[in-house]
Amino acid sequence: MDITIAKADLANALARVQGIVEKKNTVPILSSVLLEAYGSELAVSATDLEIFLRSRYQVQIAKEGVVTAPAKKLFEIVRELPDGDVRLVAGDKGWLKIEMGRARFKVMSLPKDDFPALPAGQDGEKIEIPPALLAEAIEKTAFAMSHDQTRQALNGILLEVAPVGGDEADLRLIATDGHRLAFIQRRCRAAVVGNRGVIVPRKAIAEVRKLIGEENIGSAVVLSFQENRLFISIGASLLVTRLVDGQFPDYHQVIPTGGTRVAVVERESFYRAVRRVSTVTADRVNLLRFGFSADKVAVTAVNPELGEATEDVEIEFTGGDIELGLNGRYVQDVFAVIEQEKVVIEMNEILSPTLVRPLGDDGYRCVVMPMRL
Repeated sequence: MDITIAKADLANALARVQGIVEKKNTVPILSSVLLEAYGSELAVSATDLEIFLRSRYQVQIAKEGVVTAPAKKLFEIVRELPDGDVRLVAGDKGWLKIEMGRARFKVMSLPKDDFPALPAGQDGEKIEIPPALLAEAIEKTAFAMSHDQTRQALNGILLEVAPVGGDEADLRLIATDGHRLAFIQRRCRAAVVGNRGVIVPRKAIAEVRKLIGEENIGSAVVLSFQENRLFISIGASLLVTRLVDGQFPDYHQVIPTGGTRVAVVERESFYRAVRRVSTVTADRVNLLRFGFSADKVAVTAVNPELGEATEDVEIEFTGGDIELGLNGRYVQDVFAVIEQEKVVIEMNEILSPTLVRPLGDDGYRCVVMPMRL
């Protein structure tokens, strides 16, 4: 192999796979990146056996070929090079040469045949999603994913597709850690016969977020299902992820309906008040008191080791007065991803789940479980 590629493109390609390549080196080839040069394209691939990522770049090819290289070390080398064109040459005896100006490097290559093959099967049911819509759906749910490794089914996002007729379907993303839940539903194009529901792992969600932000995408993101894998085409990149094998909780039972107490708050003023008052909470507990009454909500924090804080925020409120405890960090996470100026907070009793939704957008709902005062 003998190719020339812009340093910026190569650095971007190698940076993109750093979150995927195996760091523990239990299987040496999984610490490598696969470089395949054919026609006028360079395909850069990496995998940890759970996720496979391949991205394509336009390059000048003097000689076609395939080679592997240590992903981390190659990235460190390329990152330090000045702007310009980089030449990559697969030499004899398992070396890859990196040349630019007066700089010359050689890194050891592992046998290309040891690199795992790209999983086959992109012929399943397909879903087309505008990149901005998918980015919004992930942004508004990912914060609620669990970090508890003992609850595998919660370490990801439930992705559901429900056909509504013609070539359209409702796309739903749901995430929960047992203390809060985020739900979003949006309409999209989908060639699916029946309802589908899969759990996409946390690591894959993170990679999809990065790809949508980095790729110059002129068309829809395409998702396709194949047994226990999900294929995601984003611009010139293809990400394949193994799905989480587990039972996601029945979120329908968690989302409350018909709150007897309803508050409408101005998003920015409420969000800022919660942030300010949270500065005196105990980091581990993060308990805030919310006292709702006719025209205001009093946000209060009491920390015996530090002090206390209270701030009143004007609201529109219907129902009887109530004081409840909520995790301040959870409330901030919800309000941080809402763009609408007005937000609805629905409550029932002190220990009942609290529902938060943007005014005028019934497709997005968040649930925060209460804390004992």
